[in-house]
Amino acid sequence: MVDVTTIASTISAVVGLLKDALPLAMKAGNRELNEKLADLQVRILDIHTQLMELANENQKLTERIRELEQAAEIGKELVYEESVFWRISDGKRIDGPLCPNCWDGQRKYVHLTPSGLKGEYNCGVCKQAGFRTAEYEKPSSEVLSAPGVFEKMSGF
Repeated sequence: MVDVTTIASTISAVVGLLKDALPLAMKAGNRELNEKLADLQVRILDIHTQLMELANENQKLTERIRELEQAAEIGKELVYEESVFWRISDGKRIDGPLCPNCWDGQRKYVHLTPSGLKGEYNCGVCKQAGFRTAEYEKPSSEVLSAPGVFEKMSGF
């Protein structure tokens, strides 16, 4: 693998040599040589800048690869049941419920939050609501028609 630090150090050394050579070219009175050395110094500094940009991009891509590998490992443990994802280990649920929209769309591991009804969940990230698990119990019509119930459920 290419060591960016070594290349950057070499470029810096070359720039230093050019800085030393420029006064010598001026003393020698060779204007054309002086211009060529100055041009060479500018081009090497451009190469150094491009190298630093490539190193930065490489670091970002390396991090992205790590994130994707981690998501792939987590994905092996996820099971889609009851309209949500659950993380399973040794046949047992160890985490969840997790948002299927966030996981499927962006590989984001997002816990769902209870909505106020047993077994119903919402996602605080993608704002999707109404995920229901087997625990969901539809409120009876008596409960919904009781005075003040609607106001409590809807926040009014």
